Amino acid sequence: MRRTAVLLALVGTLAPACKSQDNTKIVVAVWSDLAVPDDLDSVRIEVTGTGSKTFPLTAGSDPSAPLAQLELVPLGAKSETFTVTATGLRKQNEVVAQTASVSFVSGQSLLLKLFLAGSCRGLLNCSVDHTCAAGVCDQPIAVSKLPAYDPSVPLSPPDAGVGGNGGTGGSSGMSGSGGASGGVGGTIGSGGVVGTGGIVGSGGVSGGVGGMIGSGGVVATGGIAGNGGASGGVGGAAGGRGGTVASGGVVATGGIVGTGGAGTGGVGSGGTTAVCQESATQCSDYGLQTCTSGQWGAAVACSTGLVCERCPPATCADRTWAEWPMSNDQVDVTAGAPNPENYTDNGDGTVTDNLTGLMWQQTVPTGKYTWAQAVAYCPTLNLAGHSDWRLPSRIELVSIVDFGVTSGATINATYFPSTPADWFWSSSPLAGSSSQAWYVHFAYGNTNFSVISDTSNVRCVR
Repeated sequence: MRRTAVLLALVGTLAPACKSQDNTKIVVAVWSDLAVPDDLDSVRIEVTGTGSKTFPLTAGSDPSAPLAQLELVPLGAKSETFTVTATGLRKQNEVVAQTASVSFVSGQSLLLKLFLAGSCRGLLNCSVDHTCAAGVCDQPIAVSKLPAYDPSVPLSPPDAGVGGNGGTGGSSGMSGSGGASGGVGGTIGSGGVVGTGGIVGSGGVSGGVGGMIGSGGVVATGGIAGNGGASGGVGGAAGGRGGTVASGGVVATGGIVGTGGAGTGGVGSGGTTAVCQESATQCSDYGLQTCTSGQWGAAVACSTGLVCERCPPATCADRTWAEWPMSNDQVDVTAGAPNPENYTDNGDGTVTDNLTGLMWQQTVPTGKYTWAQAVAYCPTLNLAGHSDWRLPSRIELVSIVDFGVTSGATINATYFPSTPADWFWSSSPLAGSSSQAWYVHFAYGNTNFSVISDTSNVRCVR
């Protein structure tokens, strides 16, 4: 539902709630591609040195109409320059924001369009002179020219790739070779709304908020990438080994022959056939196994906080710093990206990702869980004869995002049918906070964090 208000001046820059005698004013209109109320439940518009107004939001509103609209009129100088910030909130937590620096023009009614893009979630601390658009903090807040406001013409959201506030046409984003695509972002001022494209690096740079994974190599969100991958996004862990996949292993020929050997007229007795390569490792339900004398040894449980990582060579690893190649959808593979999606439906309610070695719960429970409930739920799951299920880390959960999906849940629906286009908890807590944790949103493919008392979906992994 669209809500409109006239802001009262608190310190002499904007007039009280009355019309300017010569119609000098700026109308601020705010749109968003985030869902109401699941992602946003209110919008706050703040004017520097004056005050703010918060607009509660309700579901079922017209998506083409602004979520909030505010009329500003001058009190003193009609060339006054001031800053307007629109902030999307959920349960009083700031989710996304966009800022513009504008000026009144004497005798003119102008329109300022702001867009709270899902790709900008979490990017709340851009530099003083820039704001977020299309997932990056590179849009100048200064708006040199605003379009005229005509109250008889219905307001429409900014058009992708067109100057939203009467500036020059925005760029369509930088494209790499075979990476993931960015979202549709909003912008203000001379750039307009940035179209689809995002920032994707060659061979596997991630774009988007919270760290989306690009094509090729292991890419973390904001950390350090290993050989073959590059880091991208905002805030997070480190990249891995650049997408090296072991080529099949070595098969022992003949095994270990016992005493006796080949005698005259027959074969010596005894001997054991090797079933694994010496010193090779693998993960079992109970821990890490090592090959000794051609045979798999007893499983050794991983230490607290570590998991058995199946990507060769198998090892006990901190799942926060997981290392494996990331899959790419068919569109990116056709464009030259490596590692096409490679899933196996095990026919028992589980799906194996043959690139990462992870086994996933195929159908998610219908209920929603707080973060603590989600962490506790997975170890109680007994599925397909396995009882070592756990809540996935953020990078593990991002590894099954399908960035080629254009509608519905951003996941391969053939192997993960009926997945809601909604957010899913990860096991990764927000650094420095005991009350917030990371999630992955399968409507957009991005990651963000929320308070752990919120409820969300769960999909377990082993």
